[in-house]
Parts: sequence; C-alpha cells; structure tokens
Amino acid sequence: TSYFSKAAKWNPTLEGLDYNWGRAAFSGNLYALAIPPLSRYLTSHPQEAGARRVLGISYFMQKEYGSVVETLRPIEAQLADTPQLDSMYAQSLALSGDYANGVARLHRLSEANPSNAEMHRALGEVSATHGNYQQAADELRTALRLNAGDEEARAQLATALGHLEKKSAQAGAFLLEMEPA
Repeated sequence: TSYFSKAAKWNPTLEGLDYNWGRAAFSGNLYALAIPPLSRYLTSHPQEAGARRVLGISYFMQKEYGSVVETLRPIEAQLADTPQLDSMYAQSLALSGDYANGVARLHRLSEANPSNAEMHRALGEVSATHGNYQQAADELRTALRLNAGDEEARAQLATALGHLEKKSAQAGAFLLEMEPA
C-alpha cells in the first residue's frame, strides 16, 4: 500500500490506482486503509460491483454499518449469490436502524443455510443488540452446536444468558413484592 500511496502523490489521476490501492489494502486486512481509495474509485465507477463488494466488507470490518448498507444497497439483489456478504448486509441493516428487515433477511439466510454456524451467530448477535436475549441465546446455542470451538459465540451466549437470568431475577423479586402478606 505504501507504493500506491507514493504513486498517488506522483500522479493521483493514474488509471486504476485507487482500485488497486484499495484491493491491496483489503488483501492485507487493512480495511481502514482500503476505504478511501475504493470510495474514490466507486465515485467514478458506480457500476463496479466487485469494488462495491470489497468496500462493503471493509466498512463492515470497521463496524460502519450505515456505510455498508449505503454501499451494498445498489447490488442488494445480487447479494444472494454470496451468503456471507448477504449476512453482512443483513446485520448492517439491523444494526443501522432497519432491524425488522435485517432480522427477516438473516432468518431467510439461516433457513437457507441451516448448517452454517456463522448465520446463526449473526442472528444471535443482532438479537442481543436489540434486547431479544431469548432469541439470541437460542441462535447462539445453535451456532455452538454447529461449531463448538467458536469462542466468540460462547462469550456472547454467556452474556445473553446473564441478561436473561437478571431479567428472571428482577421479575421474581417484583412478583414477591406484589404478593399479599
């Protein structure tokens, strides 16, 4: 990426510079560095679906969910061809304010890919974020059944179960307060 940076100083209008710079950064898992050149490239090549996908993933890895939705919405119909990218889009929908459509899309994905632990984990994460801890726990249990070594899902399940236990304890205390003496 440093060579592309130097090339940009030398000739910022060099054909293909931004695309290749963004792809190099993306390939090196340098998502924050991939975003500016890929964004510039898409400004002048808005129909370039490949660059749009890579930019969307880069935004997702940076947890910029609104930008994921904005970037991938023009190719939304094509996302079904790539379930993992479709899952990122659905999660981003749910986490950026369109919870109902994001969760519905995640449900469709998990039904279409029932043995994909990542789909269930994504649904569990999104559900927990919106306080639906029972659904989160159910989905995370499924994810762990499919991939027992997923430590992230295990930690998220523990958090969801903690919230459920806390709510259960609060509800029990409330009921005890309501009982006549």
